[in-house]
Amino acid sequence: MGGNVFDSTAPIKKEYIKPTLSQFFKQLKEIFPKADPFFREMKTLGSVGKKDYSGDIDLALSGKSFDNVEDWGLDRDHIIKLFEGFKKRSRTASDDQLMKRAVIVAVAEKIQASDKDILVDMKGSSAGALFVLFPQYDETNKQIGENVQIDI
Repeated sequence: MGGNVFDSTAPIKKEYIKPTLSQFFKQLKEIFPKADPFFREMKTLGSVGKKDYSGDIDLALSGKSFDNVEDWGLDRDHIIKLFEGFKKRSRTASDDQLMKRAVIVAVAEKIQASDKDILVDMKGSSAGALFVLFPQYDETNKQIGENVQIDI
């Protein structure tokens, strides 16, 4: 999706992708327990897992996953306030684009506020993608001391 936004990432070995994603989804489920069905629908994109190393992990999440913000435990009033703030400053974005941005920012804020290993790029995670930094895990589910960027 255009390179890494974090300075402290390393390429991830093919065999570490599955255990890393398993731990990533486990932590997301703890933050967003009702959204678990959406995590199971996420798919890797591009060359992830096809080469010996990947520079990051790109994941696809359906935009329909955010149709009901209550599934994510998000405050609808907060999302409306974010939307209104974006609308005041926007010149060309549609209301749908601005609402999507508001929901993504609210998701990023909730991740950031959690006490998990997931670090969010708050600035970049707003225009249709969520950029996160996450520790890499090996096949025994132990952290290997490196991080990977995950783009959703």
